[in-house]
Amino acid sequence: MLLSRTTAQKELKSVVKATEAEYRQGQSMPPHFGITGSTFRAYRNCEESPSKIYRQWVTTKGFEIVSSHRVTTRQEFASLHKLLVASFERQWGRSGCRPLSLAEKHKVVDLFTKAIAFSSNHPCEDRRVGLYNFANVPLDKFSLAAIGKLFYGIVVSDNPSMGNIRDLDTYDFLQSQIFHLTSDSGLPNLVFDYYAWNMTH
Repeated sequence: MLLSRTTAQKELKSVVKATEAEYRQGQSMPPHFGITGSTFRAYRNCEESPSKIYRQWVTTKGFEIVSSHRVTTRQEFASLHKLLVASFERQWGRSGCRPLSLAEKHKVVDLFTKAIAFSSNHPCEDRRVGLYNFANVPLDKFSLAAIGKLFYGIVVSDNPSMGNIRDLDTYDFLQSQIFHLTSDSGLPNLVFDYYAWNMTH
């Protein structure tokens, strides 16, 4: 059932307290840096472990790039996001793995920035607030299902998954619609991710 704009905003606001509690708690950054092995099972045909490639990138490039770029606006986040995607793609390409799809490389970066926002004890502590407010939402079956429920006229698929995001225009459009809804509601953008997870669990 599709919801009106007002009802969609109320749905998001219903999880604000729980989202804020998790954000403020800021548990220590896990050793997998926000991406578990179950996610990387889809990244097949690699000469090297995908999770190892990711962890090496985080510690050698990822944290460095985030630390050197402030995030106080959506535009600043967009610039940072492009740098992160390009950097991770280069690291991945040197590993002998098959090329990443657009959905795969963007989801890695979005999970990384989300992990920074909700975790503590890492080199990017001073970027948590900006990422909580402006970072993109990882697009997966949970967030895509939430999009299908909250946005009139946007139907990604009857059974949506990360693989449905095949081009940058689609990715950017969905991210912009999410941000318009959260910003119009006066909420941090990553509240949407928390809502999407709880909606389907």
